[in-house]
Amino acid sequence: TRYDESYHSTIIEYWPFRQRDLLNKKNFLRSYKTHGKLLEVGCGDGELLYLLKDEYNISGIDISQHSVDKTNKLIGKKIAKPLDIQTNTLKGKYDVILAFDVLEHLSNPKTVIKRLVYSLNGDGILIFTVPNNYGIFGSFVTFVFNLLDKTHINTFKREKWIQIVQSLGLHYVVLNQILFNFTQSDWTKHIGFNLA
Repeated sequence: TRYDESYHSTIIEYWPFRQRDLLNKKNFLRSYKTHGKLLEVGCGDGELLYLLKDEYNISGIDISQHSVDKTNKLIGKKIAKPLDIQTNTLKGKYDVILAFDVLEHLSNPKTVIKRLVYSLNGDGILIFTVPNNYGIFGSFVTFVFNLLDKTHINTFKREKWIQIVQSLGLHYVVLNQILFNFTQSDWTKHIGFNLA
């Protein structure tokens, strides 16, 4: 498949800020939900689920059997299963659904977001990230990443993503700018002025 071992070894494992990225995601999630039933869509190598396993009732899905096997091995039990979210519905309800860097790979992300929202409990949250195709810098970085990762097929502008989630009736949207896995506050600390 497209997302076999060679894909993950070139795209994920050599990202220089990998650990900082995982900790930023964990901290962002914890600012909204500190426990509950959690599903990671596109669980990849399972490292984020590993970080969350003591605080949440974790599970994962991925289109790649290689990723599922790697996640289950890391966690030490079968918490992940192969599933193509574009063609399958989820079973059960979740307090948290994560989809980090997944939607840009899908042919119809709006349908998938709708499917994910349907699988949330009443006070559940959906957190997803997509490439920041906004402004000159964001557009350039997205262009470069699209060259490196040919599986990106939907790298919409920020306004389009906002339109999609609002059209589905989601009423709380947080835009958290992250530049190469450094949050605005990280940049503020290092550069010395407020980016907001």
